[in-house]
Amino acid sequence: MDNQETLAILVKARDYYREHGGAQGGLRNKRGKVCAVGAIGMAMHGHLDNYGDASFAAYQFARKTLDKVTYEFYGEAVVDVNDQADNPMPVILAIYEHAIKAAEIGEPLRRVVVEPIEHPAEPSIPATPTPAPAEPAKEPIPA
Repeated sequence: MDNQETLAILVKARDYYREHGGAQGGLRNKRGKVCAVGAIGMAMHGHLDNYGDASFAAYQFARKTLDKVTYEFYGEAVVDVNDQADNPMPVILAIYEHAIKAAEIGEPLRRVVVEPIEHPAEPSIPATPTPAPAEPAKEPIPA
């Protein structure tokens, strides 16, 4: 799977999500809205059943690319972030933008700088995670 194929899938899925996204708790709801992962299947095939399809590997790679973004910023899979957001649309669209940018430049996600992702439980998470502060040196215990 090369970056160009992944990029094409992610762009198409993002565009599909922009038009039909917002579902939580499943790939698609009764109103026809899809979640972040449902958008991949719908964009690729026009249906949600990708199992056994010759392009299942491409579907999985696109999904794993979204998961890399969400694990980098939230420590959770994309389905969990999608389902926990009060309003998943802006969060998932930002996740797609990060994944697309990484595929465009062929760089690891941690090097991609785009707008911050708004986490449903936190005000803002920077696009580039900051390292944890170093622990102060411990003094030796007196004998």
